[in-house]
Amino acid sequence: ATTTEASVQRLIDIYGSASKTVGDFIDANAQALGISRTAAASFSSVYGNLFSVWADQETNAELTNRYLQMTAVVASKTGRTVEDVQERIRSGLLGNTEAIEDLGVFVNVKTIEMTDAFKRMASGKSWEQLDAYTQQQIRTFAILEQATAKYGNEVAKTSALTKSQFQAAWQDFQATWGQVVNRVLMPILETLTD
Repeated sequence: ATTTEASVQRLIDIYGSASKTVGDFIDANAQALGISRTAAASFSSVYGNLFSVWADQETNAELTNRYLQMTAVVASKTGRTVEDVQERIRSGLLGNTEAIEDLGVFVNVKTIEMTDAFKRMASGKSWEQLDAYTQQQIRTFAILEQATAKYGNEVAKTSALTKSQFQAAWQDFQATWGQVVNRVLMPILETLTD
């Protein structure tokens, strides 16, 4: 419950007025994607922090939603956990090649230069001629482009997804009860602290 509370506050800090866009996406899609709302909020914070360097809050929120969906799709089609896939994608967004390449998504410069994202955004410049913000934007869209081409947009309806959905529901149940317990305990803890 405490982690959930912190994650929700972090979403507000990162996305500002666009935090509702991310929150609504999580509420509407987390269960179907096999991700608990707590985990989805945590993943959103990670992605949001990475995109906030160059994206405005609304663009950041939209990209985060796309990345949450892509994370679940890749996990469902590779048999990996959502947490593992999210960490590998995060690593790739930071320019580290090894972990994300295990997913069949490549972030080395030569591969990125072949993507539509690079062709669309580089304006005829080479990778080395681009500033760090443009490189990060291109890397972000190149990862989405490759993952979508390789895995599509829909989670695989497998027993692994059913298991993930059950685990997500259980985590959400625990977080809900944790919030109830926190509301009861907070006044007691404040009194004991005084």
